[in-house]
Amino acid sequence: LWRLASACAMGEGGQRPRKQSDSGWDLRQFDVFAKLHDEYKVKTSSGGMLSVGAMMLMAFLFVAELNTFLTVEVVDHILVDTTLAKKLPIGLNITFPHLRCDEVSVDTVDAVGENQVNIQGRLHKVNLGLTGQQSEGDHQAKAGECLSCMEAADDDHKCCNTCQALKDAYADAKLSYYHILDTAEQCRDAVGCQVHGDVSVNKVGGNVHVALGKSTIKDGKHVHEFNI
Repeated sequence: LWRLASACAMGEGGQRPRKQSDSGWDLRQFDVFAKLHDEYKVKTSSGGMLSVGAMMLMAFLFVAELNTFLTVEVVDHILVDTTLAKKLPIGLNITFPHLRCDEVSVDTVDAVGENQVNIQGRLHKVNLGLTGQQSEGDHQAKAGECLSCMEAADDDHKCCNTCQALKDAYADAKLSYYHILDTAEQCRDAVGCQVHGDVSVNKVGGNVHVALGKSTIKDGKHVHEFNI
């Protein structure tokens, strides 16, 4: 009875009858991943062991590759600088609201003993007024005008028509002049300074000094001189 029912189900030629789609052809004929019926599958212990081993191997490979991907690789690299003899430009742009340009000195000192004092050239100093705007410099006295030397006035200093003359008069009198720079007519048009430009230094360790006063080299030492 079982054989007869099976033969009837399979149809002529020993094949199951195919269901035809409405369009006249069946998409299942293009299926390259044909499925087996459960009655044709045989599960064995050896096949199970092989499957478990394969899954363990895939898990191990995944963890190993992930660990390799997340590991940071440290590579030591040494590069010889063949341009050591060339200069290194350092850009500066510093504003001093209450420090005159003639009182600012930009110097460099490096490890090989090279000193650059009051650097000029590619470094520029711009005078600033009381409100921080650019100015053309100190007040210029008119012909025949005599500006006061203020506290430093004496027989030798009766007229101080420039800011430098006023400062010299105060220095001769051994007085500090910084408190009158903002009020003296000769100096108040240039009370601040903007320093900008490039400083060229050697490619060694060193320092860039932007300091008050004047700089000199005494006994091989870099010295800043100023009067407060």
